Parts: sequence; structure tokens; C-alpha cells
Amino acid sequence: MKNSKKYLLEVLALAAVLPFAACASDPVAATSTQYRPENPAPIKIVEPLAEYLNDTDEAFRARASAEAMSAMAAQKAAMMNAKVELAGKINTAIDSVGKSSTETAQDDAAITTQTNFRELAKAHVDQTLNNIHVLGQETFRDPVDGRYIVYVAIEVNKKAVADTLANKASQTSPEQKAKLRAALETAFEEK
Repeated sequence: MKNSKKYLLEVLALAAVLPFAACASDPVAATSTQYRPENPAPIKIVEPLAEYLNDTDEAFRARASAEAMSAMAAQKAAMMNAKVELAGKINTAIDSVGKSSTETAQDDAAITTQTNFRELAKAHVDQTLNNIHVLGQETFRDPVDGRYIVYVAIEVNKKAVADTLANKASQTSPEQKAKLRAALETAFEEK
């Protein structure tokens, strides 16, 4: 009986001390923010060829990506996406030239000619982009499903685009083409 009383006292003493022992702080767990594996910290994303996102003084630039199960298909799609982005930038600049030229035009014939040129120039840009220079291309493969992910960066010289578009202007004199080329170059410098 003596042993059982001693055992009972030890259990009661342990039961009395145990709640206070549980309150002791663990230095690893004592942080200002609680760790939640279901809500991990944000991860910085570094996209390939990011240095080619902005245009330069001399060139329009575009960067695009595409995914496909075939590396060749992903490369072609990425190039097409980059060309579409490049054409959009050039078309925006052409619109600004067309608007400023129309505002300064004196007669209806000049306004019609400028509007027609603007539409023809935009169509030409959409159909063909000449003298494109590939700045870089990176290909990745997703280990989960085998998809290829391709990034491509391209550029086209602004003066070359202005020259090509001015030469495409039909029914204009050499002086008008020179004025148009100068207006395009000015607009391209602003973009």
C-alpha cells in the first residue's frame, strides 16, 4: 500500500507540473508569423529574355512565348506571337502619323490619301515584317508532361520600317514619300 501511495503521489505531482511544462516556448516555433505550408511565401519569377521587353531608340522590340508538344511547333508559335506584338507596336505608331497628317491636311483629297495610306501601311505591316533580327531564343521542356516552352525576342530597325512603308506608298511623288518617311521616323522615335 505504501508503494501505491508513493506511486499515486508521483502521478499527481506529474499531472500538476505537466500543464506548466507545456507552456514553455520552443525557440524555433516562437516567430512573429506562423508557418503555414498550405500558404507558402511568394516565389520570384524570372522570365527569360526580359531585357528585350522595351523598345530602343533605333528599334522596335518584342518578346513572346509559346508552348507545344513539339519543339518546332513551339518555336514557330513563339515567333508568330512576337511578330504580332511587333506589328501592333508599328501599327500604333502608324495611327499616330495618320492622325497628325490628317489634322494638318488642307483638302479632302489629302485626307483621303492619308487615310488610305495608313490602312495600306497597316495591312503591309500585318502581312510582312522584313529585316527582323532575332535577339535571343530559349527553349525549356516541362518535366511533368513533356511540353516545350519557347521564348523568343526579336527587333526591327525603325528607320528601315519607315523607309519600306514610305516606298510602298503608291501614287505619291518622291517629295511626298520623303515627307512621309520623315513623319514615320518622327512617330517611331516617340514610341
